[in-house]
Amino acid sequence: MPAPVLRNPATIAVVDDDAAVRQAIDSLVRALGYNALTFGSAEAFLLSRITGLACLICDVQLPGISGIDLLARMSSEADIVPVILITAFPDASTERLARQGIPVLLKPFISETLALALARTVVPPA
Repeated sequence: MPAPVLRNPATIAVVDDDAAVRQAIDSLVRALGYNALTFGSAEAFLLSRITGLACLICDVQLPGISGIDLLARMSSEADIVPVILITAFPDASTERLARQGIPVLLKPFISETLALALARTVVPPA
């Protein structure tokens, strides 16, 4: 069975194991005019096999596959998805990724910070 391909280029995936954080980001993403899909783990996101996302917002510290490991797996895929990482525990890995140009937001962050990161990360549809 082929992977589902999303037709709307303004769909944002949110991966966070904290249901309250997931819901808050989902609500904000929708309020900003994007579509949103949420996942409680990197494994659930990978199992969805969704392609055509405009952006992935992912927590760094996840049980099982971490956000950093998910980013590494995705970088080897043909379907490149812009990523915004979120974390309450910044470390050398997240600092290195931030220096490489990957947005890393520190929890707790205000909605305007995420809105700005999305505006800078999501390429508008052609």
